[in-house]
Amino acid sequence: MSDSHFDPRQPPTGDQVSYGIVLVDAARERVLLRKPTGGHLGYVWTFAKGQPDPGESPEDTAVREAREEYGRLVRVIAPIPEWFGGTAWANAFWLAEDAGPHAPGVDRETEATAWFTWDAALDALRETRVAYRRDRDLQILAAAKRVARG
Repeated sequence: MSDSHFDPRQPPTGDQVSYGIVLVDAARERVLLRKPTGGHLGYVWTFAKGQPDPGESPEDTAVREAREEYGRLVRVIAPIPEWFGGTAWANAFWLAEDAGPHAPGVDRETEATAWFTWDAALDALRETRVAYRRDRDLQILAAAKRVARG
């Protein structure tokens, strides 16, 4: 279910970019979410994502962010073939599964991580207090579920 026109290296014009991972279990029935420390930016639960380091590919950025913010090594399954907007940001994501062994812990930006069923993840993401961030994460979850279910 991939869009041949989607290219994570070509963000919408003028947007800054971040790249992230939607991590699913082996059965693709649960998704891992992270709780940002102190409810940063109004998030209660969200996905691992961040900006690329110089010379880093979009997919490598997403994998690094999963290691840093989920504390997990991941195996990428597929891109989620669309851009997800913010105010001045474009966000691209990959669906991935746990590749174990676990990375040496999460960075200080993450207070906790937890596995949720798709329905429970929907409820958890609805807790985000900033509407456009909440709506974007709900769109990411829906798109990830479509990719996961193939």
